[in-house]
Amino acid sequence: MLRPLRELADDMESIAQLHIDAVSENKDSEVDLGTSEIKHIRKTFEHMKKAILSWGKYVPWPVVQLMIRQNVEAELNVREHEVTIFFSDIASFTSIVERIAPEQSLLLLSKYFNEMSNVTDAHGGVVLEFI
Repeated sequence: MLRPLRELADDMESIAQLHIDAVSENKDSEVDLGTSEIKHIRKTFEHMKKAILSWGKYVPWPVVQLMIRQNVEAELNVREHEVTIFFSDIASFTSIVERIAPEQSLLLLSKYFNEMSNVTDAHGGVVLEFI
């Protein structure tokens, strides 16, 4: 009875520390262990984990992490903030992609976006979207 409870506590601690990758996968064989109450808590926890991961698909992950760390609830409001917007252009992009395969174009863009994201992250910025 203690093993499933210990695993659940470890998973909850991982979520609290934002180490979602460290959370164990819920396997059917593991669900059969423990009391019905532990199974219910595990099922509820799995729903919470999915909600956090889903939320992270629509909100930049650093924002999700900040809100969880600060234990605040999202609120709708409008505030004036100073922000920086970065625009860039790849020189001769059209002529480059016309000469290479679509897969290579995708790889080129992926590398470019990764590099730009790394620079932004290094300066404490958040990438909201690529247009």
